[in-house]
Amino acid sequence: FRDLEKLGYAGDELGKMVLYLAGTSRKLAKPLSVLSVANSSAGKSFAQEVISSLIPPDEVFSYTRLSPKSLSHYGRYDLVGKLFVIDEFVGMEDESAFQIRALLSKGSMVTAYASVDPQTGKVSTLEREVCGPISLFTSTTHEELIDDETRTRFLILPVDESREQTLRVMRSMTARNTERGILGDGERNLIRKKYQVIQKVLKSLPVAVPEEWVSKIEFNADKVSNKRKFEGYFS
Repeated sequence: FRDLEKLGYAGDELGKMVLYLAGTSRKLAKPLSVLSVANSSAGKSFAQEVISSLIPPDEVFSYTRLSPKSLSHYGRYDLVGKLFVIDEFVGMEDESAFQIRALLSKGSMVTAYASVDPQTGKVSTLEREVCGPISLFTSTTHEELIDDETRTRFLILPVDESREQTLRVMRSMTARNTERGILGDGERNLIRKKYQVIQKVLKSLPVAVPEEWVSKIEFNADKVSNKRKFEGYFS
């Protein structure tokens, strides 16, 4: 938390934990993805930007917008274990949102397309697979506009919009503009580098749930859709 404060990410301890754990989960078989929900200027994008800066740059894909067929043009294993950051959910058109859902739930996407043999003119159907899994950060100001099929693939993270949090952010911004704050860029770069190195050497290990916990672990069972998130939590 102290390191993130130095990077300008003030307060919002729940957001810090959820985003960092979700970003780290990109290395697992069932990664977690986060949809941050808040009004404009609440700090959604900044929080995602700070956390993603702790991940090695070659493992982060950050975009403002995805065109309809953009994901299908990646190499088969280009996206495995990567973190995607898309500024706003509206930056995904319907087809790219469908592709993202496939990567998040199935761990891969397979596209069938027609190919014409230039010699014979014969048309055949070919397949192109792009593998995941991936973790995804995105945000929205209007959660109600996101369909249920998409929403169930995310942890919904409300952003602290209280007056106290706004004051914390303003003080942090002020501190960054003092002489000491301006001279602290070198320290901030070292903090980012430290976490990038840590993330590079992390390896996933299997963890067994004790038998006696099976009947005691409770999860929100009111919605069938929560089954989709359950494996991610265990992961």
